Amino acid sequence: MSCKKADASTTQEQQNLPLIQESFEKGTKSSYTAAEVQLGSGNWIFNDALIGNLSGDVKNGANAVRIRNSGYIYTNFKTNASISAISLKYASYTNDLEGKFVVLYSLATDTAWKALSDTIAVSNTFLKTLELKLNISGEVRFKILKVDGTSNRINIDDFVVIGSITGTRNQSSDQTVNHILLGNPSNATYDIVNFENYLLEQPYYVSSYNSSKGIPNWVSWHLEEKDLGAAKRQDDFRANTSLPSGWYVVQNSSYSGSGFDRGHMCPSADRTSTIEANSSTFLMTNMVPQAPRNNQGVWANLEDYTRTLVKAGNEAYVISGTFGSGGTGSQGGITYSLQAGKIRVPNAVWKIILVLPLGDNDIARVNANTRIIAVFIPNENSVGSNWRDYRTNIKNIENKTGYQFLSALSANLRSILVEKIDTQ
Repeated sequence: MSCKKADASTTQEQQNLPLIQESFEKGTKSSYTAAEVQLGSGNWIFNDALIGNLSGDVKNGANAVRIRNSGYIYTNFKTNASISAISLKYASYTNDLEGKFVVLYSLATDTAWKALSDTIAVSNTFLKTLELKLNISGEVRFKILKVDGTSNRINIDDFVVIGSITGTRNQSSDQTVNHILLGNPSNATYDIVNFENYLLEQPYYVSSYNSSKGIPNWVSWHLEEKDLGAAKRQDDFRANTSLPSGWYVVQNSSYSGSGFDRGHMCPSADRTSTIEANSSTFLMTNMVPQAPRNNQGVWANLEDYTRTLVKAGNEAYVISGTFGSGGTGSQGGITYSLQAGKIRVPNAVWKIILVLPLGDNDIARVNANTRIIAVFIPNENSVGSNWRDYRTNIKNIENKTGYQFLSALSANLRSILVEKIDTQ
């Protein structure tokens, strides 16, 4: 391709060029399993989504994306551009009831997905067009997320991004890991109505955030050796300003003088590949009020042990969370909340770790012998330092929390793994 210096008229014309045109006609994906998919526009991530070509799929051409539950698709590349518009077509899968979705974006300089659209209700059985006028510049990714959580399926087709290129497109974003590959235990959704079970998706971990408690219900992440690098601990505790308007926002000083640590769910030391990765763990939406000897002792010891397993040639899927109300910090007594009830002090913290030898096709490699570590630890300053003293099984944590873990596995395999208590 020959290139020439653009004159003023050429530059103006480039303001309205289609930067991404995805018809979903190239590439195949026949199952809902989370995976990377190579399409005509580049590499995408699909989860609880496939490329449908059945008579029930409402489509322009032979194919359309079909999404169910809380599934999503997103561009696994960043387009360095000035974006002026997005359009896509959508419909309800034939004979299914109403579904809902939102369109999101993220920037290289940010750690969270932000909404571009309102929640779109889908009950039409023919393709409608959604057009969004935008003014976004930078290295941008785009995501279409189904937010109603039901099994009703929706079709998405003909995704187009309009704007002008200001740099190059990175076709190989390193954020390809599905941090909730094993399942979304509380069926958290990206819908502000669901304020006690709100899906917050960072490039480096995924969480269910509880706005009424000011803490996460759970945080889930994948860990392998490439996540462990030379980046220093940033210690830049800060409010998460991406939360929906009107929600209480926990500040970096909100735990001051309480006798509780700002306890990481996804640890700082699990994200040292880059400064950005480490910094992402210091958002207050990743913190819970944690008794200091719990946070700095038994909890830290289990974090260290997990990294030891990873450095020995394994990878891990980790999910940690909170339970109940009322903990005992360094000042003694039971504290139920901070900031006049805005922040709940949990009664206990728990963690589940699934360990696999490093490899591909992770779901397929999980079997009855896969190591599962589960702990349930009181949020008290008197706890011991040996995490093995607090081992339990997933079933116990499910009974306490009401969540369902490992839902991406077959029912038979899940029933075996949730009963296991680690003995190593």
